[in-house]
Amino acid sequence: MISKFWEFFRSEDFRDILGYSLAFVFFYYLTIFAFVAPSQELVFAVVVEICVYLTFLIYRLSKRKQVSTHARQIIANTLIDSFPAGSQLRKFMKIMVPLALSLAFIFSLVDAIPFGLAAAGRIKAAQNLYVSLPVSTIFGFHPAGSMELLAGANVKAKKYSSAERLYQSLFEIRKRFYGRESEPVADIYADLGNLYAKSKNVSSARDFYVKSILLSEKLKVSQGWGKVLNKLGQLEVEQGNFSASLAHYKDALKMREKIFGFDHPKVAETLVDMGALYHLMNDRLNENKCVDRARKIIKANQKPEFNSAFLGAFLSLSFFGLAYWLTSSNGYLTRLAFLKLQKRLEQIPASNYGERNSMLTSLVMLSNFRKLPTLTAQYESEIA
Repeated sequence: MISKFWEFFRSEDFRDILGYSLAFVFFYYLTIFAFVAPSQELVFAVVVEICVYLTFLIYRLSKRKQVSTHARQIIANTLIDSFPAGSQLRKFMKIMVPLALSLAFIFSLVDAIPFGLAAAGRIKAAQNLYVSLPVSTIFGFHPAGSMELLAGANVKAKKYSSAERLYQSLFEIRKRFYGRESEPVADIYADLGNLYAKSKNVSSARDFYVKSILLSEKLKVSQGWGKVLNKLGQLEVEQGNFSASLAHYKDALKMREKIFGFDHPKVAETLVDMGALYHLMNDRLNENKCVDRARKIIKANQKPEFNSAFLGAFLSLSFFGLAYWLTSSNGYLTRLAFLKLQKRLEQIPASNYGERNSMLTSLVMLSNFRKLPTLTAQYESEIA
């Protein structure tokens, strides 16, 4: 029983099942986000995910029994085994890959349950599960990291009351894990400030921005609190409190220059806001100074534009295309693996039936793949 399970654990079937399961969990998250914050981008992502999932599933099922699939596996194994300790590495990976996929599936499933509860409005139950099983911390994220993404999605969808409940729950979780006076709690204060600013609850937004600033100042947060000062400045501009807004912008500018340097994009961000404020104050001189300096910083930090997603897809397709060509029936890697197997066969004593038969079976498969009927018949006849 144990030996059968161990064999199945290391099999390609088990790896396929885990891959499909992880893809399904990812689809589950995408679907919930699409329902919470429906947008063209998310709905498109869900449709693409379904198409890719079904296409890959059909492709894998159709290829499973094809000679080329097994032949390419033999080619890969032969070439890996030709390196020092290659065989041991392959055996190690045969255990570690399904183990890593299994753990990833278990962790994602554990996180998916409270995430679903939170999306359904069962926030207290979700909070208890996130606290009991903080799996996101294993990967370096805050506890309830998926709930934080869900809260942001609610804000984007203008579901402010739902977002407020989620952020309040996140506050309780972070307070429990990090303590009331901690940087993650200061971040939640800032998030609540952003939420209230968008929902036009000015008084609450100002209160939480100030709380975030005071706590960050007390903790001497390494990256500063210039972003929150900027947000507070924007809030005061909307209320017509120009003098208060200018004071916050100046504090943010001074802090960001000190921490990031005078030519950092974050400095330009504050300068742009200051320029807009000076425009409202009819102070054209200072407006031009801020705008000109911001423009120079942005220009100095400009990088060549390219679509990273497109580049990634292009490189992936190029790699798989090259690999497919090299392992075609007469590809270089196919011929190389075939020669290595022939040499290994010559080195195996005739009395070692088990190893010889295993090698001959691989050679039969590759001969058949390479469309060499004479060699295929020869190796088949030598199998004991």
